[in-house]
Amino acid sequence: MQKRGRPELKSDNETKETFEKFKDCTSKLSCITECEAFSSGFILDTRIMAEVMQGLEETENMLQTTVISKL
Repeated sequence: MQKRGRPELKSDNETKETFEKFKDCTSKLSCITECEAFSSGFILDTRIMAEVMQGLEETENMLQTTVISKL
């Protein structure tokens, strides 16, 4: 019978098993978090690159217009 307010003591094997499960869950969570961070960073980088490329295209068009008008 367990006394009120005191946790039941576990054997060393139960403690080791619980700790191994904890380590496995922590590892899986860390992997998921890393994948999410990579995905978010990749999406952000792609958007920045698209904006830069669009800006380069607009700049190139302006330069071509300026050169043609001077001819």
